[in-house]
Amino acid sequence: MTENGYTMVMAPNANTAYTSARNNRALAVLRSDSRITAMMRCILPKILNIWYNTFVRILIAGASGGIGSAVVAAAQAMHCQVVEWNRADFESGAALPPGPYDGFVFASGVCNVKPLSALDESAFMDTIRINCGLFVFMMREIVRRKLYGGNGMRVVAVSSVSANEGWAGGAAYCASKGALSAVCRAMDAELAPRGISVSAIEPRYVLTRMFRDCAGRMGVSESEAMDPRELAEDILKGMTK
Repeated sequence: MTENGYTMVMAPNANTAYTSARNNRALAVLRSDSRITAMMRCILPKILNIWYNTFVRILIAGASGGIGSAVVAAAQAMHCQVVEWNRADFESGAALPPGPYDGFVFASGVCNVKPLSALDESAFMDTIRINCGLFVFMMREIVRRKLYGGNGMRVVAVSSVSANEGWAGGAAYCASKGALSAVCRAMDAELAPRGISVSAIEPRYVLTRMFRDCAGRMGVSESEAMDPRELAEDILKGMTK
């Protein structure tokens, strides 16, 4: 159109075009924010869990064994602080490293497979001492020295289905695991007021070197055993995020 002696050319629907462009930019920002929000919802819990786990300190007894080493690897992968302890440390008379601990995993043990006619007293008592007595006296030291945190501690002892099932040649082993499971129930009742929970996990067969050494005499196939890494994940539930 002509105005004041010169021609003005108006873009068709200029205001509408401007408004539409502005709305598109706003929608793009919203979509971007939505993607960022969704991403943060996915990532943030993982970041917080890692942050939480860096403050979690776990004592692992039997750390060099098949199950113990799997628990160590799993706890370290979760960014927890790990203190390894083995039977040789205890038998040398060394004190437990200073706490506090948020968790304690007892995975120390031996499997003595002998028919009753060949079972001597020392072998029987050694099996009880290592598979159960060691746990009792480690827990006694933890309680006496108050090596647990202000929120208590979660304790898991690796027992066995043999605590409730018998098999030929397993008198010593079955007795030791039955005792361990029973001790855990007693300790849980006694220590609950301190915020300490004590439980026994009773897997059937776990594919470790000890299992391989005993499997033939137990009449069990290796295909029936579970991966120790799977058991490690179950053990650490409740101790980590």
